[in-house]
Amino acid sequence: MKIHDIQHSLSQGLGITPHQIEVVQPLWSGYGAIVRYWDATNTFPSIAKIINVHAIPEHPRGWAGKTSHQRKLSSFVNEQRFYHAYSIALSKIARVPRYLNAMATDELTILLLEDVDALGFAQRETQPDSKQLTDCLYWLARFHAFFLQAGVPGELWERGNYWHLATRQDELAQMEEGALKQHASALDAALGSAHYQTLLHGDAKIANFCFSEETCLALDFQYVGAGVGVVDVMYFLGSCLSEHQLIKQADNAFAVYFGALNAALSDEYLRLHWTELEREWWSMIPIAWADFERFLQGWSPSHHKLHGYSARQTQRGLALIK
Repeated sequence: MKIHDIQHSLSQGLGITPHQIEVVQPLWSGYGAIVRYWDATNTFPSIAKIINVHAIPEHPRGWAGKTSHQRKLSSFVNEQRFYHAYSIALSKIARVPRYLNAMATDELTILLLEDVDALGFAQRETQPDSKQLTDCLYWLARFHAFFLQAGVPGELWERGNYWHLATRQDELAQMEEGALKQHASALDAALGSAHYQTLLHGDAKIANFCFSEETCLALDFQYVGAGVGVVDVMYFLGSCLSEHQLIKQADNAFAVYFGALNAALSDEYLRLHWTELEREWWSMIPIAWADFERFLQGWSPSHHKLHGYSARQTQRGLALIK
């Protein structure tokens, strides 16, 4: 988006007259932009996520059809609902950017958030050190614990994450025939029918975590919805650890997560049933890997995350549901 278009969008949509604008990054597939802006009344900048509802997507892997477009538009609405309802409640538990304002028209949707860089969360990592890795696992544990206790919000997506099967039928059709395609519905059903459900971040890759010297926060909540917490953990670990690192570190990382989840729970029922919850979610880890591998094999069969470790986890997941 051009600066003039951004100025016009903020002015017409929310009555904001910015005196300085900086484009942080374009949105995936050409849907708009994330911008940092300053107006005359604020000492610190704010962030605006501006979405062009009538964008003509240019997907880098060719997935730009009607289904993809509707999923994207739904995800932007989903994100606004999440921030509006929960950014304050989570501020001292699992920090997220604070919601400031939002608007939607037939042409645009705009989401205004606090600028986390200005609050000291300016570090971005692709290969986190051990402390940063642990910080993210603790964030996920506290986030999941909050919604295990509060309940999964009905106004958000019924299923969390961007690759769940109901929204990826085109990719499923492109898969080669085999056991993973044959049992895709069974894998999805196993995750969806788990007794203990929380709210998933849904896109918990390392790029969506911001770090200060002390801790981290997460952003980009387009794909929040119900699920088992290990789905987020699996996806997070796969986003920042190589195959070799996963072999060495994944089991310990899940153990750290479960320790933090246990510590974050205060609900009497969940404390009483902790062993049952932990056993169920541990059993879901290979099923989560298999479900994500199902998506990748249809979406991008040469993807670098399709490696030996993922394949072995997938075979374990398939064995559990056959």
